[in-house]
Amino acid sequence: MTFVVHYDDLGVSFARKGNRPARWIRHDVRYLQEALWLAKHTDPDLVFNYGWNELFEGEHLLPCSHWGTWRYDVASAMVRDIKAHAKADLPRVLIIADDFLPALHKADPATATLLHREMALLAQLRSLVPQAEVVLPAARRNLADYAAILALNMAKLPEEEAALASCGRPVLYANPESKSDTPVTRLFTARPRQPMFRADRGAGQ
Repeated sequence: MTFVVHYDDLGVSFARKGNRPARWIRHDVRYLQEALWLAKHTDPDLVFNYGWNELFEGEHLLPCSHWGTWRYDVASAMVRDIKAHAKADLPRVLIIADDFLPALHKADPATATLLHREMALLAQLRSLVPQAEVVLPAARRNLADYAAILALNMAKLPEEEAALASCGRPVLYANPESKSDTPVTRLFTARPRQPMFRADRGAGQ
């Protein structure tokens, strides 16, 4: 679980004749409330504060003459609250995702667009399914251990597809390859499938 207690890049912004065209301040308690709620309901192994000593860039927990000690005090109180009340009481979900870095290196433009869509979806799912474990294809997890499985990967493997088709758990399944024939796709139709969207469409279209 990662927190950003507070951020103010005055030190590198135009206000200090820095190289950034605008000063950016993240000063909204709702960011902390969301992160604190997630941490208390997922029982994290590690609580990490981003940039605890970045005095120049304005994201730090160390006391300073401008912000005083309140950042440190807030972070300390949050960690104590998590230690006292955290429990993993949200449904466990398994997310199967592609290995993006090597895939993007060799991807054609259309495939790269699909991979970027998958990456954007994973970012959104962080809040929807916080008690999720993200694995690569062929990770060999016991699917019965999870309340649901989200198979978002483009790289489909026959053994894993057969396990998904027979696991008895809710499965959210994505397969942009219209010519793919797997145990899961055959549950939908035995006829050839057609793509829902053009592969060259942008992620925001």
